[in-house]
Amino acid sequence: MIRSVALFTHVVGMLVLFIGIAFEYLGLERPQKKLPRVYGIAFATLLVSGMYLARQIGAFDLAFVRLGLGLMVLIGILGGLRVALFMRAAMGLAAVYLMIDKPLLSPSLVVTGVAVAAGLTISLLSTAASRRPSVS
Repeated sequence: MIRSVALFTHVVGMLVLFIGIAFEYLGLERPQKKLPRVYGIAFATLLVSGMYLARQIGAFDLAFVRLGLGLMVLIGILGGLRVALFMRAAMGLAAVYLMIDKPLLSPSLVVTGVAVAAGLTISLLSTAASRRPSVS
C-alpha cells in the first residue's frame, strides 16, 4: 500500500513538473508567478518519493537512479532559463524513460546524452527562430 502511494506521488510530482514547463512555454503570466513554488513542490515530491522507492528495492547504486536524480538536479539548475525550456522537458522525459526501463549504465548514458543533445538543439533552434525579425 505505501509503495503504491509513493509511486503515485512520484508520478504526480513528474506531472506537476511538466505542467509547470507547459505553463512556462505558453507564457501564461498568472501561473508563471507561482511557478517557483510549483517547481519546488514537484522537486520535493519527486525527491522524497523517489528516495523511498529506490530504498525499497535497493536501487541507490543503479545507474538509472543516479542519472535520473542527476537529470532532476540539472532541470532544477536550469529552471527559469527560458532558453533551456525544451532542454528541461527533454531531460524530464529521459528521466521518465530511465525509471520505466531501468537500463544499465551504458544505455542510461546514451538515453541521457541523446535527451540533453536533442533538448539543447531544440532550445537553441527555438531561441534563434524567436530572434529573427518577422517579415510582413
